[in-house]
Amino acid sequence: MEITNREIFESRNAIQELLRYKLPIKPSMQVAKLSRKVNELLKDIDVVRKGLIEKYGEKNEKGGMEVKQTNEHYPVFMSEFNELLSLNVQITVEKVRMPEMIPSTCDFCHHNMDKKLEIEPWILAALEKFIDVA
Repeated sequence: MEITNREIFESRNAIQELLRYKLPIKPSMQVAKLSRKVNELLKDIDVVRKGLIEKYGEKNEKGGMEVKQTNEHYPVFMSEFNELLSLNVQITVEKVRMPEMIPSTCDFCHHNMDKKLEIEPWILAALEKFIDVA
């Protein structure tokens, strides 16, 4: 599938959150594979982002580099960073098929039962291109 670096960049926190969910085996494996593929692409984005920070940034009090909004080069930095994020990339992943119900255990009687899977909307919004809901 073809997506933008922005979609990869914006999906990172949602994928990390989804990795914390207890899912059935197949969706768990799909999320793990998606995480690895996205992390590969994030490394490339991060190399270029760090290069832009080195080029346009200033040393901060901790000794690192940063580009503050008050920096005279901030508009150029943001322009180039947005250009990076707008680039299309190819990613080969199977869409994660999220189940509507997941196995669960009653807290009171410990009876096995199915429970509706509840995921926060921001996660679904960030991962819209990567998941299907069963």
